[in-house]
This record gives sequence, C-alpha cells and structure tokens, in this order.
Amino acid sequence: MRSRVAAAVVVVLSWCGLFGPPSAVSAARPPAERGQGCGPQELRTRGYFSNQGDGTISVVDLTTDRVVDTIDGFSHPWNVNVTADGSALYVDDVPVFDPAHASIAVVDACSHAVTARIPTSGLAIGAAPAHGREVFTAAYFRREILVLDTDRDEVSRTFHTTSVPTGVIGDEDGKSLWITALPNLVYRVDRETGASTESSPLHTDGPAPQQMSLSPDGATLAVADSTGISLVDTASHMVRTRVVLPGELSSPAYGGISQDGKHLWMAYFSGQVAVVDIADGTILRIHQTAGWGIGVTFSQDGSKVYVPTTPPGTVVAPLGLGYAIPAFLKSWKPGGIVRVYDARTFDEIATIPAGNLPMAVAIPGVAK
Repeated sequence: MRSRVAAAVVVVLSWCGLFGPPSAVSAARPPAERGQGCGPQELRTRGYFSNQGDGTISVVDLTTDRVVDTIDGFSHPWNVNVTADGSALYVDDVPVFDPAHASIAVVDACSHAVTARIPTSGLAIGAAPAHGREVFTAAYFRREILVLDTDRDEVSRTFHTTSVPTGVIGDEDGKSLWITALPNLVYRVDRETGASTESSPLHTDGPAPQQMSLSPDGATLAVADSTGISLVDTASHMVRTRVVLPGELSSPAYGGISQDGKHLWMAYFSGQVAVVDIADGTILRIHQTAGWGIGVTFSQDGSKVYVPTTPPGTVVAPLGLGYAIPAFLKSWKPGGIVRVYDARTFDEIATIPAGNLPMAVAIPGVAK
C-alpha cells in the first residue's frame, strides 16, 4: 500500500499536530462470520482496489476484468489487502481532518459491512503475504510495525522502531520483516528474536524509500525511493544494482516481482510503467502512460499485471508535495484507470475504468 505521497503528507500533518495518541484495538469478530452467502470460488475470483479520491473500494470480477460493485463509506482509503480465501478485506482508512482516528477497517467481502476497526492513530500503509494469514502495517508516527492476525482480526505483535517507518514487507516463511524508514533507510527485523539491523541499516541513494517487493525465493528485495530502484541482495544486505530510467525525470512508486522471479514491474509517479530484469537491472520495456502510476499486482496465475494509473495528461511537476496535499484533501480529482498487461509479452491488453486515484489491486492468494 505505499508512496512518497504518503510520506509527504505525514510530514505536513505532523507539523500541524494532527496525530494523536494510540487507541485500543477493536474487538475481533469471530471467523465464522466471514463469507456467509458467498461461495469459495466466487470469493477467489474477486479483486479489489481503493479509490482514494472517492472514499470507495471497487470490486472487480477477475474472470472478465470488469468492475461489478462498489463498497463505499470510507474516509480516505489509502490501500486495501485481502485474505487468501477472499473472505475479508483490510482497508487502510485515514479520516482527512482527523487522522488521529485512522484505522484498518475489516470488511466482510460478501456483505460489504465493516466488522471491526483496528486503530493505527495516524497514517499507516499495509502489505500482505500471499498466504493472507497476516497483514503488516507501518504506523508512521507511532513508530511501530504492526502484525495483524487475520483469523482473529487483532494485532498479534508489535515491533517498535527508532526511525519513522514508511513501509514494511514480510517473507512468506514468516521469518523476517523488511522495513523502510525516513530519511533513506532499509533494515531487517528477525520475527523470532526481535533483533533488528536498524542501527546499521542499508542506505538508498534516493530519499524517502517506501514501497518494496520481494522475489519469490526471498533472494532479492526491490526498494523504490524518490529517484530510483535499489535491487538488494537479502543475504548480504548489499545493493546489487541501481535502476534509474534513462534520459528523464522519474519517480518510482509501486512495484511487483513476477512469480518466476525474473521481472520487476514498476509503476512511476512520473508517468511510466517499466519492466526490469531482476538479474542485472536491465530495463526491458518502458510504457509511457502520462498518468500517475500507483500500483502493481499480478494475477493468480501470473499471466497478467494490473497497474492502476491516473488518466493521460495528469502528471504534474514538481513531484512530491504538489501531489500529496491535493490528493489527501480530495481537491485533486484526476480520475483513474487500471491498465492490464500481458506478463509474457509486456503488452497492454485491456483497461478497467476506475474512480479517482485508484491504488494497487488486491487479489486473493497474491502477495501485495
């Protein structure tokens, strides 16, 4: 869930004193309540993306790539994650003028009812492994990493940080969490021991790293910052190579690594979608969308790539706060498109209409 827009908004709102103290965690709902009235196959074939500017979640039929429903009632849904069986959604929801009461809204995928709210007391952006049993959330101004148990809908563990965390991702075997933090830090936490490399972090070349993608074998971590991408060897904690688009200002936003571990797809705030060879950082393809790219998700079989963007002609300069404040206050209404690409040929094959500022598509059983 996870951009420099979020980091910029955090800085501005902190100056205004809008973040309050942590609140108690909402009571969990019984797992038996999930999925009533919906078949397992139907739940598995639904995808979801949040429309930040509209306060809604769009529901997509993944068999036809068409929007079939809309879930409303949110203040500012930055991001959405979904369990592996598709029965429950986890929406990072931030009230625009009352971020102290920000929360992760737990939504029943069948009834669309909000069944619980887990307080984050400030802007927070979540991520989820493919198994869907957990959601990881970086709570910015609490300086905490929250691990949510999706069976009980409650925080099962909290890791405290010294730096301001801006993003988090976990490996599929549950051993490690990787964390990005201001101003340009990347470090690892051992989930079993709690040991952290925060005191000796990796530093990215560009400021404000946030979104990360982990290869299926866990060997490569792709870290997007404000100016480029660092491909990190997770064993040595060293940057293998740096990827920057040639000949133009570019600001990577959200990425994802293919199921075979060969390709990184990256959406850019500066209006591009790029395909990168994980082995050596070679840029294999650049699509010029002329829209703000804000998400990358693969289909369950890995054959398609979903990339939400704003429409052509909506990239404005300078990047950064020029986007952050209007987007957060919902005064920027550019619209939205979800672009669908063929993961093998790299060609665009379809588009899905979206609301204002759509975020990365959440698909059951797919890491996000």
